[in-house]
Amino acid sequence: MGTMKIIGKAERKYTCDRMTISIHVIAEEPTHDRAVQKCMNDSEALLKDLLSSGLELSQIKLNNHSVSTRHHDNQPYIQAERGIEIEAAFDMRLINHLTDLIQTSHYTADINTGFNVSDLAGIHRQLIEEAFKDSRKKAEIIAALMGQKIAGIEKVEVGDRYDDDYLSDYQIGESEFVSRKKASLASDQLSATDT
Repeated sequence: MGTMKIIGKAERKYTCDRMTISIHVIAEEPTHDRAVQKCMNDSEALLKDLLSSGLELSQIKLNNHSVSTRHHDNQPYIQAERGIEIEAAFDMRLINHLTDLIQTSHYTADINTGFNVSDLAGIHRQLIEEAFKDSRKKAEIIAALMGQKIAGIEKVEVGDRYDDDYLSDYQIGESEFVSRKKASLASDQLSATDT
């Protein structure tokens, strides 16, 4: 009695039914205070526009906020950036609306849309089943050609690469917050993006 190693394969294409839209509001000013204030004002205006477009606050998440010193022609300037993510069912009209909103607004913003499927784990299970059936069929064909029958399975290995997601390291720094009395901002209610 001998053994043979058979690799079963399964592959399918799925139409994406989910999307993540990332919008980054960017302000570049000569001073820290002006850059931060412009970024805050512009991101608040964007958030109000998004909410008036029919999006729910629960669909919108903060995904980054940064302030950094940059240089252009040896001249320093401050860049403040605030990014938000919108997760929703795929909707091309929403993508077009948001793209138009950014294009016609007074603020500077980048927009990027990523697409995915909603049930990767379920798809993975289906593909495992199909790959197993494929390997069994191949093994039975080879065994029959040699006048043998499959006596059993000695070992099964299952691959786990079914999506393009990857893990990132996040470093959390310390921040100092100065308490000031100010008006409530719409972005005060945003939660951070999931990882």
